[in-house]
Amino acid sequence: MKENFFKLVSPNKIIFFLSWFLCFSIALPHTILPGKAGFISLLVFTLWVLEGNLKTKIRILYNSKLFLSVFAFIFALSLSMLWTEYTHIGLVRLSAFKYYLFLIPVLITSLTRKQALDLLRAFVLGILLHAFFIILFHFKLINMYGNITLYSPYSVYAPFFVFSSFYCLFYSRSNFNNKNIIRGFVYLFCSLVLIYIIFTNNGRSGQIAFICSAILALVLLHKNWQQTTIYFTITAALIATISLSSLTVKSTSNSALHEIEQILKGNYYGSWGARWGLLVTNYEVIKQNPVFGVGLGDTQDEMHRVIARGKNQASYSIAYYDGSHNHYITILTSAGIIGFILYITIHVFLFRLPIKHKETKYLSLIFLTILIITSIADDILIYKPYNIYFAIMIALFINLSLGKKHT
Repeated sequence: MKENFFKLVSPNKIIFFLSWFLCFSIALPHTILPGKAGFISLLVFTLWVLEGNLKTKIRILYNSKLFLSVFAFIFALSLSMLWTEYTHIGLVRLSAFKYYLFLIPVLITSLTRKQALDLLRAFVLGILLHAFFIILFHFKLINMYGNITLYSPYSVYAPFFVFSSFYCLFYSRSNFNNKNIIRGFVYLFCSLVLIYIIFTNNGRSGQIAFICSAILALVLLHKNWQQTTIYFTITAALIATISLSSLTVKSTSNSALHEIEQILKGNYYGSWGARWGLLVTNYEVIKQNPVFGVGLGDTQDEMHRVIARGKNQASYSIAYYDGSHNHYITILTSAGIIGFILYITIHVFLFRLPIKHKETKYLSLIFLTILIITSIADDILIYKPYNIYFAIMIALFINLSLGKKHT
């Protein structure tokens, strides 16, 4: 009895249950149980140390190029603090990564392959619950109380819905291939629900990420053209129906076209116009400090100096923006070409992960596609809970690439 109890409450079991809860809960509205991610990150890392076998764990981490590239990138951003003038601003931005990075070594080395897959399912389950909350709330079947807000902010949660929609799509296909017809239809229904959510909100970066991911999925699934055609015909019909009937989609599309017209006239108007103006302005900052950047805390100040020196009156409309709203530009301005190269190596090593399980490999490529697109749209890695999601997914995909020796 006593031995069974200690097996149940072993550090590994506690790490798994806490991690499962974190993966499930970060997919829910961000105002539910605030502070849970930091507390769980520190707790599981402490248990990870107490669990022992640190030499083996460190060896596994040392042999992972993706793990090393993530921490080399964070180190480059930290190093830029040495030549930044506004240290306090840099520290605020750097603190976005906080203790969530502690999750990465824990999830890589303390979980079996089955447990890692269970955490992926937990995340998708949380997103599905979030999606059904949105639908019920939209049709006034439920009320949300207190400060709980659904699907906010759009740029952060949209990638969660995109990733989960393809998770359900791939596993729908897998179940149909294995003659599990009922489960196949359940996964397909869940995927369609998530697609509906993606295309009935204002998260344009999520919609673009979905379309790019769909093109990638079409390439990945090309071996069975008949099945692939059916899937994507259903998906395309759903998106077209939503786009033609949704006032939200029509409104955002009209706004985008108007903003593009303004850009052509030299005005930095609206969301797209502001991003273009920030790109043009920050290009001047990058030219002055191309190799090492200006430091993580000085990007905003240097942008204001460029605006003050310039003759383009339109640039004054973007002076109040915090950040560049483009993660690649933020990295180039703060840590230069060196930091940018280190960030790109994360993408390269993620792409090259030797994951043998087909659906999981496909999901890692979908995650990579979403990361690429959302990095263009915003300073995505400094936003919560995207930074937590990034740490968890990187760790789980590394775990799932380690092979049979780590099961």
